[in-house]
Amino acid sequence: SYLASLYSSVTTNSLGSSTDDYSGDLVLAGLQKLIDLSIPVDSPDDISLVLHTSKWSILKNIDKFSFANYTGYSMGGQLKYEAPAPYGVPHFFTTAIKSASSAYQNMLFHREAFGAAVQKQIALKELAATGFNRVYQAGCLFGVKTVRETYACLLKTK
Repeated sequence: SYLASLYSSVTTNSLGSSTDDYSGDLVLAGLQKLIDLSIPVDSPDDISLVLHTSKWSILKNIDKFSFANYTGYSMGGQLKYEAPAPYGVPHFFTTAIKSASSAYQNMLFHREAFGAAVQKQIALKELAATGFNRVYQAGCLFGVKTVRETYACLLKTK
């Protein structure tokens, strides 16, 4: 949810609007923007697409991403909860995607677009012990930041 809140720092690359719905063409246009900026992609895992959970059913309903004759799997992608990875880009779904100006701010990004830091040694404190039960409290510092704004692309959808 903290990384999803960084959508407002992505200002260079933005596609779609509050009237557009998720489509394979929108993903291709986003990938083309990243390619045009010469962003290095050594592995398909370097790029990820994070969508609002309402887009899962739309993705599953796109024939070329779900039918067996396209996917090569005997069941296609229809009987699995797992969503296909169109164009080799892994898709992740979350309700943490923000809605601004009546549009979901889905993000297609390279792994170097955002940075996250977590404290190395987490402080653990035992609060209570009753029989075999133990209650602990953990505390750590963390933060997220946009590192390379041009390495991300907003895909706005209704």
